[in-house]
Amino acid sequence: MAFQSFAVFICVSISITAFPVLARILNETGILTTTVGSMALGAAALDDVTAWSLLALSIALIHAGEGGNPIVVSNGRREGGTEVKMAPVS
Repeated sequence: MAFQSFAVFICVSISITAFPVLARILNETGILTTTVGSMALGAAALDDVTAWSLLALSIALIHAGEGGNPIVVSNGRREGGTEVKMAPVS
């Protein structure tokens, strides 16, 4: 399980884009205000949010494999959704 957790961590880490660099490149080339520039920036933002969430989850899974319990899931009392919280690491 250790290698699989490490592989997931590395793969997710590599997928994170350099969002500020992309925004600067698009701005300097004048593409930022076009449809293509907006789509590229929006896709990069969505990719980064997803990747950071998966990175947090992979770290939680690595910690859980070591005998910890980093994830607490409770059925939401807020608007009927499910809420996932990171438990304190001791």
